[in-house]
Amino acid sequence: MKYWVMRNYSFDELFERLHRIERKLDAIESKANGMGHAKPTPEPADLIDIHVASVIIGKAVSTIYSMVNRNEIPYMKRGNRLYFSREELRNWIRDTRNRTVDECKEEVRSDLRNRSRV
Repeated sequence: MKYWVMRNYSFDELFERLHRIERKLDAIESKANGMGHAKPTPEPADLIDIHVASVIIGKAVSTIYSMVNRNEIPYMKRGNRLYFSREELRNWIRDTRNRTVDECKEEVRSDLRNRSRV
């Protein structure tokens, strides 16, 4: 068994030792990358899975699957996986808001004015 003896190093000595360790790690990393081990590419922050989408929308995962089946919600499908865009979900929520009574009355008035002109 090997025991390490603690020694008081100066700041410069510690800095030099850390610098050597970093160079060795860089060399190991470059060799690993050269061996065909590609780093996993992170998914774009905008694309999310169904579980995150259920939190954003506030619906159960099974409900979202039903909405996808009926094409009621914007989604993307690659293979067997569903993806959602945060931005598209937010826009979908904004676009599906219910109109107020005043907005409905104004729309009816506008339609009646346009019909009387025809």
